This record gives sequence, C-alpha cells and structure tokens, in this order.
Amino acid sequence: MQKFKYEIKFSQEYGGDPIQCWLPAELASQKSWEQYAENYCFVENTYYIPLEKNIPQSERHRNEKLITYYQWVPFTLMLQAMSFVIPHVFWRMLNWTANIQTRAVISMASSIRQMNPKNNETCGIINAIAYHIYHANKDINHLHKILQNSNLLVAFTRIFAKSYLSTIYLITKLLFIVNAMVQFWIVSLYLGGNGYDLTKALVEEQQTWQTTGLFPRVTMCDFKIRALGNIHHHTIQCVLMANMFNEKIYIALWWWLLILIILTIINLLYWFYVLNSATSNYHFLIGLLKLGQTKENVRNDDVQLFAQQFIGDTTLVLRLVTQNANELVASNITARLYEIFITKR
Repeated sequence: MQKFKYEIKFSQEYGGDPIQCWLPAELASQKSWEQYAENYCFVENTYYIPLEKNIPQSERHRNEKLITYYQWVPFTLMLQAMSFVIPHVFWRMLNWTANIQTRAVISMASSIRQMNPKNNETCGIINAIAYHIYHANKDINHLHKILQNSNLLVAFTRIFAKSYLSTIYLITKLLFIVNAMVQFWIVSLYLGGNGYDLTKALVEEQQTWQTTGLFPRVTMCDFKIRALGNIHHHTIQCVLMANMFNEKIYIALWWWLLILIILTIINLLYWFYVLNSATSNYHFLIGLLKLGQTKENVRNDDVQLFAQQFIGDTTLVLRLVTQNANELVASNITARLYEIFITKR
C-alpha cells in the first residue's frame, strides 16, 4: 500500500506541475520567467501566510513560516516503504542459522499442497522434511545433554537453543511494531501531532488548511532577479497542488499505521502465547498427529514423549507449514516425524 502511494506521489510531483505561481505583469509576459520562478520557488521553499494577514516585512519572520517538506514527500514515502523490508531482512539473515531450514521446509511443503498425499513424489518430500526436522531436533537435544550440568549462563543457552527460531520469529514481529511506531510518529509530525483530530475537523468541515496551516495550497515565495546590473526583489503567490494530495495521503497513512500497529501487537501476543504455552503446543501436535496417517500405533505414553521432544522450534515450523501450505501437509509431516521418532527411539 505504501509503495503504491509513493509511486502516485512521485508521478504527480515529478511527472506533472507540482507548483504554479502568479507573476507580476512585467514578468508574466515571458514564459521563461514564469518557469524560472516556479522552479526556484519549488526548490528553495515557500512560506505560508494566511490571506487575511499582512506579509511580514522582516525576512526572518518570513523564514519562520517556511514550508520545507513538500519537495521531500515522495522520497520520505519511498524510505518509509523501504523500511518495512528491514524486519524481513532480519528474519532471513538469522533464520538460516537455525538448525531447521525454515524457508526450505515451507517451500517444499507448499510445492505438494495440491498433490496426492499417496503420490511417491509427495511421500518422498514429506519424508525428507520429517528427517530434516528430526535430525535438527536431535542435534539440539544432544547440545542439551552436553550442557546439562553447566552453570546458569549455559543453562540459559540451552533454553535459547531449543527455541532459537521461535525467539527470532518473535523479535521479527517486535521489529514490525517498532518500525510501524516510528513511521506513525513521522506521519504525526506531518499532521501536526494528531491525525484523529485533523480527520474529524476535516470531515465535519470545522477546519481547513487555511486555519490549520497544514499542507497549505496557497503560499508565498520571494526571489531576486538581476536586470541591467540592478537587483529586483519579487514576492509572488503560488499554488501547491501537491499538498492537496499530501494531506489525503498522510491522513490515510496515519489511520493505516494505527490499525497496523494494533493488529501487529495482537498478532505478537498471540504468537507469544502459542509458542510459550506447553499446553497449546501439545494439543497442536496431537491434533496434527490424529489428522495424519501414521503406520505406527498411537499410544498416549509415546505421544506425550513425542510432544515433549518436539515442543519448541518444531511446533513453530509446523504452524508456518499449516499457514503457508495447509493442515493436511503439516499433519502428514507430523505423522512421518512420529514414525521416525518411534523407530529410532
């Protein structure tokens, strides 16, 4: 959504006429002067003075009213859109260091979601995924045994190793929230601090840009011209057409980011619960195991031992497989993993 808004803004400001100025008669007759004035005012900033107020004589007072942001809106939106990639990069950089290769597992699982579960190729892929998860979990358990009688710091390392992937996943979710909050703060600065009040005022037509001074459409610009050795000062009135779009874009962005923050926080709390609740993980694995087709006899003692062995990163990967492929694929992987566990126990 944000990338789309950036593309619209970029085409509007740099593909059309973002500013148009009204020149005095002696300059308006020459098209080149009009183009020069508009280019100069767009680059060097304009300032906003309400029409009912007099223009300050002091240059310092005029500079206090400068509007310096409109040229940078497309680039700001572009950087905001790019910043959403940061959590993805963080996840991709670190998840490959985990014992379970999440991306490969999800990719392989997704490739068979519409295939016959009894197909030889499907069975081969399910078998490969199950063995990969089994050996990855076995390596972690081996590390636990080595560090079993170690000090407190190493004990913490044992716990972290068991849920390394889950921890990285939760941190990634947290990064999305932090990123959205920073962007929400930036957008709030553009909107004068409160997007809700501004939206309410605009909808009820209690305030307009003339009263708020935010995203003004009509501004003033000062520039100098050297003619016959003399310096001539001109103050002209300009129309910033882009600000009409800026206002609507940033109000929409403010609400979108607010909703995104709320939903992402809820999503983080959900994943924190399901990844740290032994009961939730146990019932999740049991549910997949019952749905899957296993050749082994499913006994309660074996199931409990199986769940204890694979609670942690394995449950995260199986949940991601359920989301990205389907529950049937995840259940067949779980069933095959259970068979391997029973055979090699």
